[in-house]
Order: sequence, then C-alpha cells, then structure tokens
Amino acid sequence: MGMMSGKQFTNKHFKQQRRKGIFKFLTLLWTTLLLTASMANFGQIFPTPPAQAAALNIEILNNITTTNNSNTTTTNRMALGSQQNVNFKITGDQLANVSVLTGSRYAVVTVPNQLLGQVQLNGNATINTNLLIDYNKVGGLQDLLTTVTNLVTTVTNILNGSLGALTNVTLDVTSLNAAVAKLHGDQSITGVNFSKATQLSSDGVISAPLDDELGKVLNQNLITTLQTLKTAVNGLHATANNVLGNVLAALINTTLAPLKTATTTAIDAILTPLLAGTSPVTSELIDVSVLGHTEATIPTVVHVPSNLAHDLDARFVGTVVRTSALNLSILNSSANASYVYMEGLDLDTTPPDPPTVSISGNSAAGYIVTGKAEANSIVEIKNSSGTVIGRTVASTTGDYTINLPGSTGASKQLSATATDGAGNVSTATSFSTPADPTNPGTLAIDFASNIDFQTQKISTKDQTYFAKLSERSAQVVPNYLQITDGTWQNAGWSVNVTQLDNFKNNGHSLSNAAMTFSNGNATKLSGSETQLPTVENNFTLQPGVSTPVATASPSHGNGTWIIQFGVDQTSGANAISFNVDGASTKDAGSYSTTLQWNLSQTPTKSTIVN
Repeated sequence: MGMMSGKQFTNKHFKQQRRKGIFKFLTLLWTTLLLTASMANFGQIFPTPPAQAAALNIEILNNITTTNNSNTTTTNRMALGSQQNVNFKITGDQLANVSVLTGSRYAVVTVPNQLLGQVQLNGNATINTNLLIDYNKVGGLQDLLTTVTNLVTTVTNILNGSLGALTNVTLDVTSLNAAVAKLHGDQSITGVNFSKATQLSSDGVISAPLDDELGKVLNQNLITTLQTLKTAVNGLHATANNVLGNVLAALINTTLAPLKTATTTAIDAILTPLLAGTSPVTSELIDVSVLGHTEATIPTVVHVPSNLAHDLDARFVGTVVRTSALNLSILNSSANASYVYMEGLDLDTTPPDPPTVSISGNSAAGYIVTGKAEANSIVEIKNSSGTVIGRTVASTTGDYTINLPGSTGASKQLSATATDGAGNVSTATSFSTPADPTNPGTLAIDFASNIDFQTQKISTKDQTYFAKLSERSAQVVPNYLQITDGTWQNAGWSVNVTQLDNFKNNGHSLSNAAMTFSNGNATKLSGSETQLPTVENNFTLQPGVSTPVATASPSHGNGTWIIQFGVDQTSGANAISFNVDGASTKDAGSYSTTLQWNLSQTPTKSTIVN
C-alpha cells in the first residue's frame, strides 16, 4: 500500500512538475515565442515590406496597380456619344514607414480634365483590406499594458516558485497567455470588407474616405480583445490538487486578487467608452493602424463627349493615400493609372481668325460690343484678370453682339476671342471700354405724333372716332412718342400727358367728349439697355388732369425709345379713340385741344406740346 501510495505520489509529482515546466516555458517566452508564432501566421497577409517610399509621398500602399473593366484598347475605343459602366480597381500591399504620414485615408480616382462633367458616380466603393495594429503604440492603452505587465510578472514569479513549489497546486494560464499575446506587439485583422459612399469634387477627384469604417473595425477588434482578456483574468485561479495544496492555492489567489482587480478595472476604463462609441482611443487606433494587402473598387459611369475632337486616351489615376487635403495636381503626378480609350472626331486644329471689335456706351448705360468672328464660333470677352464677362455665339454670317453692364467700367482693358466647334481658340483681340463723356447728353422728347381724328359728319348719335396713323421714316406706323435719355445718369424717367382744355371750335366747347389711349407699348431704337419701360395699356384723358403714360425705373431707360399705341398698322388704327356724346351741341368747323407731354427725371424736365 505504501509503495502504491509512493507510486501514486511519484506519478502526480511527475505530472505536476511537467505542467509547471510548460507554464514556465510559456511565460518566459511570452513576448518572443507567442509573438513569433503570431507573426508567422500572418506572413502571407503582411509580408515584410521593402524599406522604400511610394512613388507619391502621400500614398500608403506599395506595388499599387490600377485597372478598369472598360475593355477598351487603342484599337477598340468607346464610340462618340456612348456611355459605359466602368469600375476602377486599385490594388496594393503594405508599405514600410507609412506611419509618418498624417491626415485621413482615401481611395481615390482622378478624372481627366477633358472628361469633367462626363463621369458620374455609380454606387458605393467596395473595400477589401487587412489591418495591422500595434497596441504598444496606442497612448491610451499604456496604463492598461503596464497593469497587465504587473499581473504577468507576478504570475511568472508564482510559476517559478516564488510562493512555493506548485507540487500540489494547479494554476492554468493558457487563456491568459493567449489573451495577453493579442495585446502585445503587431496584431492583424484580416478579411476587412466594407462599402463606402464616394464623392466627386468639382475639379474631378472621386474619393472614398476609409477611416470611419476602419475605425469601426479597429474598435470592435479591441473590444473583443479586451473582453477576452477580462474573461481570462477573471478565470485566473489556483486550485489545490489535494489537501496539501490548500494553503498555497489560497495564498496564490490572495496574492493575485488585487492585481486581477486592478487589471479588470483598467480594462473597464477603456472598454466602457469603446462600447459607448465615445472613446478617444478610437482616433489613436486609426492613426497607428497600417493597411496590408488592399483592393478598392470605385464604380462610375463614363460618357464619351459627342463633340470630342480627337481620339482620347483618358488617363485615370487610382491610388490610396493619406493626406489632409486631396490635391488634384499632386494626385495626377502618381504613376498608378489606367486608361479608357475613346473615339474622337476628325476635326481641324486651325484656330479661327481673331474677332473684330467695335464698342460703344458708358459706365451708366452699359456697353454694346459688336463685330465679326468665324461663323457659329463662341465669342468671349474677358477682363484684365482673365474672367469671362460676356459670351455669345456668332451668327451664320459671323456677326455678333454682346451687351456688357456699366459696372465693367470706363477705360478698362478687355480682350475678345473666338472658339470654333473643334475647340480651337483664336488669338485675342485687345480693346478698351470708352472713357465716360465729360459733356453728357440730355433727356428729351424727340417727337410726339399729332393726333388727328380727321373730318367727320356732325351726328346726333353717340360716335367713336379713331385717330389717323402716324408716319416714321416714310412708313405708316401707330401714333407714338420718341424719347431719348442721353444723360448716362441711369436715373430713370417718367412721361405724363395733360389735355389742357376741352376740344373747342372758335370758342365753342365740345362737352361730354373724351379721348382714350389703348394698347400702349415700348420698343427700343438704340442703346444697350434691355429692360423696356413700363407703358400704361389703357387710359382716358380728363381736361386739366395729368395722366401717367410710361415709366423707366431707376438704373434703366438709357438710350432712345418709342412709346407707341398699337404694335402695327392694324392695332394702331383703333388704339386712340375719341368718344363724342350725340346730345352735345356741335358746330361746323375744326375742334382741337392741346396735349402737353411731360418727361421728368430729377433734376431735369422736358415738355412738348402738340
């Protein structure tokens, strides 16, 4: 029985010594063996990167390639006016020394200048990547790492017999060993997949920001790591194999208790805000993490302009960068590009002749630029800063007219160019706006039609008579006023008319008779002003009463205007009427009255009587 007991003791002793040796081995190689094994597993995902920079100093991947699925070549081009869904795929591997960069991470594709406005977004970008994170570089984890180190050191000492030989005690550190290994050194997160909305800037940069989604993955990975560590720490417990181990097991657990509490408290201090989404550690995780092998696909719709002058090998740069600002010129300097080949027109490359220029006007009324250019060409006027201030298309005969506002200014240097349908631009024609006149013109009524109701038979019935049409430039036209505002003050003006007395014949007054004006309208004879004066459509005169006729509002009214009643001979023939009461006394002879037309503009006034 004693031998059996001794044999049993020897076997137990052997087993415990062997277990103790394993624990010592694992503990002593905590930062070497386990880390080495961990890194060995990640060798294919995170191969040791070459110590070199990317071609572009903001790129964060090595060996970047950019491809697209347009299936176009120099001999198989997209047709004029066609469109196609094109996905751009960016592939790259881990790059050394990338941690020195700052800013945000983006997957980007640049649009060639010739295709601005011709490329559209076509859904979210898809990202497949692997992440490498070294928790030792995260400042917000340093207190926890120190606390864990204290616990590990104590456990190691206990395993080495600091409290006594573990002959009759079991202390399993397998879970703790594995959990701590995930917190020390580089850790990989493989198979990270997500989609992200893309943005297209006005200068042609398509971008998909990566950090938000990477932050979510890094957060969750750290949460899982900490929860696993907390479970392992809480599960760290010495148990006696027999009554001989009770005292030592209790001593070990008493020794470990405050260290376990300190460790779980440190874990919770980080874990709680992580779970709430309010942890400042998140930004640190994003900052120190490194991308491994990455594939980013950005979907687009590419259009071929219907007026593309020549075949185009459209160069789209695709890359993954980390930067505080996406700069098109910097991005386009990258060598990582793919091409979409497009068919163009066989157009001429000869620029049109420079346009001829004639200009008139002033800083109050504005300016009128006229001239000749190549037929159907686009004529543009630019100021001295190169800003386009006027644009039009020349007629089929090459004539063009461009109105410029008075704010262009007097004596200002301008230039005009013509651009043909192939996009060829002429040499610029230089010219200047005129100097403002030192002796401006006046505001005046140039002409007022004489209203003539012609000879009519005396009648005892109510009658309506219509005024005879007027003449202008040897043509029969509606009765009208001609007004010229040459003051270049841009102050506006108003016209009123007053019938000074009743119609009279040798002193005999024609009672119950009224003159009515209808179908009032305005047309422009000359000047750069485009806003027509407002004309009263219908009004009836009362002797001695001033009646509004037309108004040009302030900032308008410059130039020469026709205020007429009727738009042509037909409508003008009935536009001014004279209604006479049949019961009124009428003598044979000529009845007449005087119309006083008043044109007013502060501080001047013009009057004409007819």
